[in-house]
Amino acid sequence: ESPYNLSTDSDIQYYITAAGGIQYVFYNATLQGGVFSNENQHIISNSDITRWVYYSRIDFNFSFKRVLIKSGVQFSGKTYNFGESHRYGFISLGYSF
Repeated sequence: ESPYNLSTDSDIQYYITAAGGIQYVFYNATLQGGVFSNENQHIISNSDITRWVYYSRIDFNFSFKRVLIKSGVQFSGKTYNFGESHRYGFISLGYSF
């Protein structure tokens, strides 16, 4: 449910959310080239693609009346065997009309 729909008596709310999962990558056109063309020499071979990729995310949320500030960190596993895992932070600002 949207954080704007939470019913409380207080104008201030803060909470942490977390999510995670794993996904199977059947074909990655960004790394393996186009589906209908194999003429690009800058592609990664099929055997080097990581098929199972994990991800996790944690969000820190603070809302005051109709304004929501969200920040967090997301982690993703490597998408090819000689690559590295990814992690990045974010911050967003929302307003409920």
